[in-house]
Amino acid sequence: MTSSRLGGGLPTALLAAAAALFPGVPAPAAPASGRGAVGAHPRDPKVAWVWQEARGLSATVDGGETWRALESPRLVYKIVFGPAGDVVWLATDEGVLRSADGGKTWGRAAVGRAGKHALDVAVVGDPPRVFAVSEDGVYRSVDGGKTFSNAGVPGQAFHLYRLRVSSKTPRQVVATSPTTLYRSDDLGESWARQPAAGDVDFSALAWGVGDPPAALLGMKEGLYGSTDGGVTWKVVSSDVPFIRAVWAPNPSNGKDLLVASQPWAHARPDEVPNAKVLAKGLFRTVDAGWKWSRNLSPDGGAIVDLAITPGHPETLWVVTDLRGVFRSLTGGDSWKAVTPPSP
Repeated sequence: MTSSRLGGGLPTALLAAAAALFPGVPAPAAPASGRGAVGAHPRDPKVAWVWQEARGLSATVDGGETWRALESPRLVYKIVFGPAGDVVWLATDEGVLRSADGGKTWGRAAVGRAGKHALDVAVVGDPPRVFAVSEDGVYRSVDGGKTFSNAGVPGQAFHLYRLRVSSKTPRQVVATSPTTLYRSDDLGESWARQPAAGDVDFSALAWGVGDPPAALLGMKEGLYGSTDGGVTWKVVSSDVPFIRAVWAPNPSNGKDLLVASQPWAHARPDEVPNAKVLAKGLFRTVDAGWKWSRNLSPDGGAIVDLAITPGHPETLWVVTDLRGVFRSLTGGDSWKAVTPPSP
């Protein structure tokens, strides 16, 4: 890993490639208005980092009352704190970046070929293993991020791959594309492709939820669940369709879930006849999908990213496509606007 200052490289044509390969499937974050990422400290509910295209990267240590602007790459796709909260990882257009001093200095990890975007990063296990998705593959580090090697995940179109890990399954790592799911049960030593029906879209996947750990998947038709490691899927709820992301505030509680819904621009009610709502926003269930909350979106916008402080399942941070940043101490029932100031 080399230390460096950050600079802005031009983004590659991720959206164009995604649209060509998987029409109708949501693509990775791209340099468009309203895009953003947020990461929450694993122990301190007042600490979070947020990136927005127009504002760059900022950090708060007082629940969003004040923000400190940080040196920022052009694009940030993912913000992840290490298990102790002393290290922060970024997946960016400049690759994988690591800071151990609150963003004062950065180290650039040797992940993939030079000039490639890093689309996702995840930390799992004890001692921690670091996984990253580059445009040319999935990579793994077994020495805390000092060095990375190809993790051996087969495939192509890696710009569409994302990672899923869970504290409930500390030895499992999942790498997904919209049409493919690879699972490792040994922290990336080996991988197995999980068979799935042709109409399954793995873009909105939550892994290792509940006891015993299950998988949850948001799709056009609603929320699905799997109890066999992603081999088979059953409908959990059809009330909220067009689900683009799923979160479990407490991974041990498989009944308490948050989903982000964003219908297609020309979506019609007859496409999802069992749905009870057809609106972009954020919805919560505390009984595994039998009943859902009202729309919890703090400003009526779509949810671009959401972060939860482990151990504090009611503390939520969100970024919306209307360029707002909000914090909730009530699981989304009420919000406070904490948007960082513009530079």
